[in-house]
Amino acid sequence: MAEDLVREETRKKVSAGLDPILTVQMAHAQGIGHLYRRDKKGRYSRIEDQAQIDAIVAKGLKKDRDGGTYYIFAKDPSVHAFVELMNRALGKPKQPVDVTVTGRVDIVATLQLARDRLAQARAAGRLGPSLAPGAAKSEG
Repeated sequence: MAEDLVREETRKKVSAGLDPILTVQMAHAQGIGHLYRRDKKGRYSRIEDQAQIDAIVAKGLKKDRDGGTYYIFAKDPSVHAFVELMNRALGKPKQPVDVTVTGRVDIVATLQLARDRLAQARAAGRLGPSLAPGAAKSEG
């Protein structure tokens, strides 16, 4: 009961914050780009302000007035992120299973051998109370 309540509260909290998470996961599935500025001394700094990125891109990524140059480093799209998004949005597709059985089992003969062993154990008194004929089943 308490576990169901915790699960439901967790589900509500996750659902409330889902929009930014989905946006980031979708970007990850599509591929992520990062804009960096390299100064005259060769040090890189990441530019995270979207307005600044838009202004730099609009100018054509030319050198800035301080002699810095700009670089875009991209991360390839993530197939794993895409698969996870699709599985959660549409449900995981059923995977066909190919089962190949080699060899041969005669189930009737196997069951008969088991019955014979059970009868021998009963006759020899080697059965515990739960396997003895007519033993009461315990509830639990």
